[in-house]
Amino acid sequence: YHGYLQSIMNILHVNTYTTGGAGIASLRIHDALREAGIATQYLTLMGTAQEDRAVYRFMQEASAAFRIKNFMYRAKHQLSLLPYGRPYIDGLSSPYDITTHPLYDRADIIHLHWVTKFLDWNSFFTKNKKPIVWTLHDMAPFTGGYHCASDINVDKATVLLEKQEAIKTRLLKDKNIHVVGPSQWQSDNAANSPTMRLH
Repeated sequence: YHGYLQSIMNILHVNTYTTGGAGIASLRIHDALREAGIATQYLTLMGTAQEDRAVYRFMQEASAAFRIKNFMYRAKHQLSLLPYGRPYIDGLSSPYDITTHPLYDRADIIHLHWVTKFLDWNSFFTKNKKPIVWTLHDMAPFTGGYHCASDINVDKATVLLEKQEAIKTRLLKDKNIHVVGPSQWQSDNAANSPTMRLH
């Protein structure tokens, strides 16, 4: 089995940062696979590139254009949450299309981790035809956008959350996704959610 993986698999890990809990955990998985002889690359939006470790930024450097684009995107999202008391809720759109990156083209499997502010749901799940592994580092992938049940002011944005959850459910329908929960509790939550219950 191990030899089979070595011969056919090129994995692309995708995570917004290389720091924080999800960044550290996803890098450990990436490093362990490399040590096992599996071809694996790591793509980050705002983390630190380390080519000797096969860790690459979506854009090679944080140019002024990138910083402006990122600031405008975040500002627009925060403004959209003002009517709800600015809860910590992810949007579904992003100005970045992961499928346009050369590392995506070379990958056989896409391993998503914590992709807030990076993954554009519509473009990615409309274009992507590759198998996906999704490791859940919080609840955001299978909820309407909140990261944990205790997030502040989430209860004020029920309509928004229901709308986004319905869109996620539609986009993930019939997709080849293997969901990985770091705990049984997380796996059960995902399995009981409308968004990921079929994965």
